[in-house]
Amino acid sequence: MHLILIRHAKHGEPAVPDEGNLTELGINQSEVTGDLLAREGVHRLFSSPYPRSMQTASIISRRIGIPVEVRVDLHNKVRLKERTPSRTELMEMYPEAVFPADMPENWLPVAEDGKGVYMRAAPEADYLRSLETTHERVAVVSHAFTLDVIASILTGCPSADNMRFWFDNCCLTLISVVGGVGRIHYLNLVGHLEIRGLFF
Repeated sequence: MHLILIRHAKHGEPAVPDEGNLTELGINQSEVTGDLLAREGVHRLFSSPYPRSMQTASIISRRIGIPVEVRVDLHNKVRLKERTPSRTELMEMYPEAVFPADMPENWLPVAEDGKGVYMRAAPEADYLRSLETTHERVAVVSHAFTLDVIASILTGCPSADNMRFWFDNCCLTLISVVGGVGRIHYLNLVGHLEIRGLFF
């Protein structure tokens, strides 16, 4: 199985406030990334429920023709209590996405440290690993720290308090999983953005 890890696109002052908080640059990054993935062929597309990830994944979804599947524990490392849309609000914003039946209405947990991210993301890494025999190519849109943890777990690296790898906005990281063992083929690939002048 090939697992493609994607950090959400550039966010900030939103270009389309009703859809999330991606900037115009972020929307363009997402479109270019979606076009590339459409040529590669992706069988499943998972996303963090944070709006910047959901908007990125939704744009990619429209380009590749498969729905976004929300997985709550792919969310960003929680540092401070922040206002995020509830499950109902997210479902209204992204009606085409598939939400888990057991997703809490107010899904964002309390602040967590690096160890907490590892504990939360470990089952997600295991779930992704379990898709090896049923899916050839899977894409995940999430956040830098969470992607770092998933890549570390799949490749057998020990837990760490700080990030081990770097992930730019809409970068691509490819990990193959064979016999449950992950191998990184490339990390933080941004060539598709550089060619179009969308890497900043």
